[in-house]
Amino acid sequence: MDDPYTTILKLLPVLLKFVLMCVTHKKEIVRMASMKLLEFVLETKGCSLDTSMVFILKAILTTYPSISVNATNLSIS
Repeated sequence: MDDPYTTILKLLPVLLKFVLMCVTHKKEIVRMASMKLLEFVLETKGCSLDTSMVFILKAILTTYPSISVNATNLSIS
C-alpha cells in the first residue's frame, strides 16, 4: 500500500488536467473551486511540479483577465 504522498503524485497529472479544464467553466463556483485546488497544489508541491507549472500558469494568466473583463462589462451594463 502506497503512502498518501505517492498516491497524490500518481493522480496529479490527471487531476491537474481536469482542474485546468474547470478553470474556464461557465459557473463561477466551479472556477473558484478549481482555483482553490490549484492554490493547494502549488503550495504543497511547488517547484516539484516541473513542466506542469507551465500549464498551470498559462491557464491562470489566460483565463483571469478575460473573466475579470467580462465581470466588469456585466456590472457596467
